[in-house]
Amino acid sequence: MERSLTRPADEGSRPDPHRWATSPGWAVVAALLLVHCGGDPPPRNVVLVTVGALSVDLLPCYGDREAPLAAPCALAEPGGRYVWAFAASAVPASAVASLLTSRYPGAHGVGANPATFLASGHETIAEVLQRGGYRTAAWVTSGALNRSRHLAQGFDLRRERADTAATVLPEVHAWVTTTPGPWFVWVHLNDLEVAGRACPEAGVCDAWRAAAAQLEAPLGRFLSQLETLESAPSVLLTADRARATRESDLSALRIPLLWRPLGGEWQGRVSSPVSALDVAPTLARIARHRAPAAFEGERLPEAGTRPSPTQSTRPLYAESGRRVAVVAGSFYHARGRGPEHAAEPREFAQLEPDGAWPPIRRRASEAEATRARRLLEGFAVEAEGEVP
Repeated sequence: MERSLTRPADEGSRPDPHRWATSPGWAVVAALLLVHCGGDPPPRNVVLVTVGALSVDLLPCYGDREAPLAAPCALAEPGGRYVWAFAASAVPASAVASLLTSRYPGAHGVGANPATFLASGHETIAEVLQRGGYRTAAWVTSGALNRSRHLAQGFDLRRERADTAATVLPEVHAWVTTTPGPWFVWVHLNDLEVAGRACPEAGVCDAWRAAAAQLEAPLGRFLSQLETLESAPSVLLTADRARATRESDLSALRIPLLWRPLGGEWQGRVSSPVSALDVAPTLARIARHRAPAAFEGERLPEAGTRPSPTQSTRPLYAESGRRVAVVAGSFYHARGRGPEHAAEPREFAQLEPDGAWPPIRRRASEAEATRARRLLEGFAVEAEGEVP
């Protein structure tokens, strides 16, 4: 066998034992053997799309078949849809800082006060991937996420301007088609946030739904273009936080989250609650990099698999205005910050596996109330400094 691989063209010459290993044909064979023998394939490209003020009410795959924005739902066809996903904060800059660092607001320090910013000691997912050899780029269209907040840590390229998805997404597509991989791209779209300013403080309004309908075409085209790339990326789409569509903290904190993994290895609905803090560890996993120990989130569970023991029991925290909330198991509970609110009436929301919206509200049992109070005690005090 060795002679057949190393036999020279001239029988009188000396065989080169390394010649077969340097031939182009062997490179292909080696790549195939690497995959079939369990070796690590090359790093893959990753895209994170965040849409400001995107609520589940606008996506038909979350229950309302008449909802105007169907493009993100296509990600769940070869991937997964997370029924109960929660932002860490209802403040855009704070929520994005949590998403990029996998830390709660009380830890990273970015709050409603525009003078607060992300300290360099907090590592972002962009820095993790950049250190691992990724080219990193970000397109941000929200003034609330401007450079003064220091959210650009780890991005080689950052384009920041107030613009629409129809203008920005073709530019992103041009960059990914001409940039060698592996690369990580973050795109933040602000079309819905801008439209929502013309709406009442809470509730669905025509201007907001109209903006979602206008976002459908450019976003759908962009996601389809990514799928046709020679090295198609894994795509994760979510919101920084939701726009309150009901008189409750829950509607401002529940966000859509959809993930198209590489190759569409699995698909379906994931009913176990997850947090925006789980996005960064998941992106690190996609890129085959170890998540920093400081990350507080966990890798997102895959559809059709049981969540890990910690994912089933861990509490997920969030803050909205002057209230803090906890999700533990299948219930949601919110109360005011600080010890003076410890004895206030406790109303729980039961999170159904099918994502029924709005959720069933019921009175908590004494055991549930005691657990919620204990879970929220430390978090409420820690987050209190974030109140504007």
